[in-house]
Amino acid sequence: MKTLTRYILASFLTALALTVLVFTFVMSIGAIFGGVDWLTKGVPLHFLLRLFATSLPEVLSFSIPVGILTSVLLTFGRLSSDGEITATKACGVSIWQITTPVLLISVCFTLVCLLVNNEIAPRAVWSRRQLKREVDIEIAVKLLRRGRTMDLPGAIMYVGSKEGSELKQILIWQEEDGGNEMKIQAESGLLEIAPDKKAASVTLFNVRITNSQKQPRDAYFKRYPQTINLDEMVWHEPMKPRPPDMALAALVEEIGRLQIARLSAPDAATAGKLTALYVQVNKRIVLALSCFTFALIGMPLGIRAHRKESTIGVGMSILLAFLFYLFLIVADSLATRPEWHPELIVWIPVGLSLGLGLCLLQRAN
Repeated sequence: MKTLTRYILASFLTALALTVLVFTFVMSIGAIFGGVDWLTKGVPLHFLLRLFATSLPEVLSFSIPVGILTSVLLTFGRLSSDGEITATKACGVSIWQITTPVLLISVCFTLVCLLVNNEIAPRAVWSRRQLKREVDIEIAVKLLRRGRTMDLPGAIMYVGSKEGSELKQILIWQEEDGGNEMKIQAESGLLEIAPDKKAASVTLFNVRITNSQKQPRDAYFKRYPQTINLDEMVWHEPMKPRPPDMALAALVEEIGRLQIARLSAPDAATAGKLTALYVQVNKRIVLALSCFTFALIGMPLGIRAHRKESTIGVGMSILLAFLFYLFLIVADSLATRPEWHPELIVWIPVGLSLGLGLCLLQRAN
């Protein structure tokens, strides 16, 4: 029995490693294209590496369950096609003894996915949002080059030439109170970016200011400092955590806060936000449990298929995964409709998969 268990686990884990690798690559194509677009805009390579690193946990929360489903279909389809399932049953080994090691492995992956979905992936999503903000600021700074205009908060800036941090022939049209547009001309300037890249200072030299409400006549300055709020220029509002960005503890805390607010002043908006958080929590648990449910339903389907071709297994896994995740998509679309109880809809595919998987395994036994 130990030899049989090692043989099945070796086949399953080998297929799992390959399928997870393939599905992870396919699901990361969007991040790859986004990274290539960043490179064409002159964004440093380390931003691209950080993009891949922050995208990986969220991708793994989907690629691991789909990889398990594909692996069990391929492994048990091949065992059935080669007659090995029939031979082991003839030796007195039940289907439950054959499938138990794979089910135990799927339980381990369920626990791993629970950790990824509730702790690692939310922090990675938040980090990716911050990274995109940093990249937007980086791109905005790089746009400040010769012959280009740049939209600033309440102003437009034109630079005639730029060498490193030194600017030449600068024109700034700055909006004043009442809609008046003040014009600032400078022969040169020095650009300095703050370490956190949230602000930049431009020190202008040999400056002439015209059409100013505060200065009826033209004003001249040898040195005129200007501050640019890069964070406000790129993002017009501060970044706030969203449900996908929150770890489990933060979600539970937010749910408690909204429940108290709903009791004191019930309204539809609070109920909708509360339901969206319920959906988020349940969806993360269901995504992790899909590792076990996919293994449970995939093994009897692989045995019944009697096919060892990889295309059949991959095709069946994609169809089953689509049907499973379709319920999660529907629940997401109804997240602000508490009367539909979308937090319960996400559990429908789990119940169906468990019931159908147990029934098919019992029949195969």
